[in-house]
Amino acid sequence: MNKKNWHMSNQSNKFNLYQILKQTIEEEKPVAVATVVTNQSEKQVRPGSKMLVFREGKVEGSLGDSELDKRVIKDAVELLLKEKSKTLTYEIVPSQKIEVYIESILPPPPLVIFGGDPDAVPIVNLGKQLGFKVTLVDHRSNFANPKKYPEADETVVADSNEISQKVKLDEKTFVLVKTHNYLQDKE
Repeated sequence: MNKKNWHMSNQSNKFNLYQILKQTIEEEKPVAVATVVTNQSEKQVRPGSKMLVFREGKVEGSLGDSELDKRVIKDAVELLLKEKSKTLTYEIVPSQKIEVYIESILPPPPLVIFGGDPDAVPIVNLGKQLGFKVTLVDHRSNFANPKKYPEADETVVADSNEISQKVKLDEKTFVLVKTHNYLQDKE
C-alpha cells in the first residue's frame, strides 16, 4: 500500500473508532481509549495510534503491534475497573520504550433527587452542569413532571414502596433527599 492509500485507510479507521467511541458514550458504557504518545523503539507503531478497550476485554482498533496490544489491553481493563487513567511505558526490548496514555471514559455518575418542588429545579440544573445523570423522584405525579424539570434525564413517580422497582440505586449513586413532609418521607 502506498503512503497516500495508507493515510486514507488510517483516517477511515480513526473515523470508525470515533464513531464507535461516540456510540459507546451515548450508550453510557465504560471504555478505555489507548493512545500511543511516544515511540522510542524500532517497532512500526505511530504516535497517535488509538485502540478502544472495553471492560470485558473486547477491542476495536490496534496500536500497530500485537505484542503491545496484548499488554495494553490487560492494563486498560484493570484501569477501567479502577476507574483511573494513566500514561504507561512499555519496554518492548531493553532500552526501546513506547508510551501509551490510557484514558478511562466512564458513564456520568447518577444523582437521584427525592422530592420535587420548585426548589428542586436549580438542584437538577446544577446536577446536570456538574456532569451527573439526574433522576428526580416524587410520589406526586404533578411534581415528578418532565415539563417542570427539562434538564432532568428522568423523572419518576414512585411511592416509598415502589422506589426499589423504579429507581436503580447502587454504591455509585449520589442521593439527595428533600423533605416537604417529614412523616411521608420518613417511610
